[in-house]
Amino acid sequence: MFTWKNLIQVLMSNNMDLDAELKEDIKFILDGYIVSFNNFGEPVKYLPEEEFAAKCGVGVATVRAWCQADMIKRYVFAGKNFILETEKNPMEDKNK
Repeated sequence: MFTWKNLIQVLMSNNMDLDAELKEDIKFILDGYIVSFNNFGEPVKYLPEEEFAAKCGVGVATVRAWCQADMIKRYVFAGKNFILETEKNPMEDKNK
C-alpha cells in the first residue's frame, strides 16, 4: 500500500533535494486519479472531466468550455482535463 511516508523515503533514499522536488508541481497517478500536494503538503485530487461534469450536473462540453475560459482550475494530462476536486460549479449562485 502506498503512503505519503513511502514517497518521502523514496525521494530521500535517491539523494534528491526534497525542498527542490516539492517546489516543483509534482503530480502522481494514484488509484486512477491525478494527485498533487497543496501548500500545506496535503494531497489533493484532480477529477477527470467526465466525473466533474457529473458532479456539476452538466455535460463534458460545458466543463471543457469552463476550462478554456479559465473558470475552473485544471491540469491537462494526455490531452484530457483533470479538475481540482475542490472546484465549485461556476454556474452556482455565489451568494448562497
